[in-house]
Amino acid sequence: MPFPFPPPRPGPARSGLPWEPEEESTVRAAWVAAAPDADREALCREIAEKVERGVGGVVARLRQLGCDPGRPGGVLDRPWGTPPPPGSGAQA
Repeated sequence: MPFPFPPPRPGPARSGLPWEPEEESTVRAAWVAAAPDADREALCREIAEKVERGVGGVVARLRQLGCDPGRPGGVLDRPWGTPPPPGSGAQA
């Protein structure tokens, strides 16, 4: 009896592999250079194709690189995962 589900589609070539510093540089440079009014989804797809990664992987990496994945060209006020300074009023 054949397996009832189709075989999985192949993903991006580098999906699941460790990130290389060159890839991270490419992702950060492309994001920071983007115009603030750029289409966020299209930009993420373009970057993902360039580094042969999935869009979700690129979005996750943007946060780790200090970029704001919600704003093309935007950067985070503090590194991802760093708590705000005491007394700043900002939430973690």
